[in-house]
Amino acid sequence: MAKVEVWPYDVSSDRNGRFMFSPMTFTIKEIIPARDGTSKMGKAYHLPPRVIFEEDPMAEEWSMGKWIDAEGGSRKKVDFEGPFPISGDRVSVKLQTSPGNGDRVWRDVDVDSMVLLNSNLAATPPVAPEPPAPATPEPQGAEDTALALDKIPEQQRIAGTALTNVLAPKVWDDAPDGDEWKEFMRKAIKHYTMLQIPPKLREIIEAEESPDTDDDLTDEVTETVDW
Repeated sequence: MAKVEVWPYDVSSDRNGRFMFSPMTFTIKEIIPARDGTSKMGKAYHLPPRVIFEEDPMAEEWSMGKWIDAEGGSRKKVDFEGPFPISGDRVSVKLQTSPGNGDRVWRDVDVDSMVLLNSNLAATPPVAPEPPAPATPEPQGAEDTALALDKIPEQQRIAGTALTNVLAPKVWDDAPDGDEWKEFMRKAIKHYTMLQIPPKLREIIEAEESPDTDDDLTDEVTETVDW
């Protein structure tokens, strides 16, 4: 199947936007321990163990959970209890993504498919460092815009720039004069244009536009009026 935007590797199945990817070999960069905390809104949350792969250009955290049978014939997801690979290990594993709230994407490791390609296993799950950080971030909070843009792969940035070039003129035409966005863009374009003018040329232009001195003025003719 074709590649998709959320993860640039081959898709093996697609169930209404829930993608399962073909098995791949990855190098473990970091295993992040499970964590409990309270969001800024006062809501308790739990984050399962997560893994970051060396080959992931976006350095995303992939959740490590396992589905088990629960009461009433239902299924529930619990934390993967190990054994865990450690940094530097090579593993073959399937990854899967599913749509979350808004533009969020849930990223999961299919731990049942994970095969360690060397024998360097951690005996127990990693332990979170103590004491915990005093300020616990919201697990579903928006990331800093600049950091988020830095994580976008180069091909996606190129596509985004092309899309902006196509739609920006339409947004400009639709926005009335005085619109906050339109006025900001006017200032940004002027500022960016000024930065591209060589300093020497700016000095010449400013000198030409400077007001005339008294020496350059012709003698003023005055008329004496008898009152």
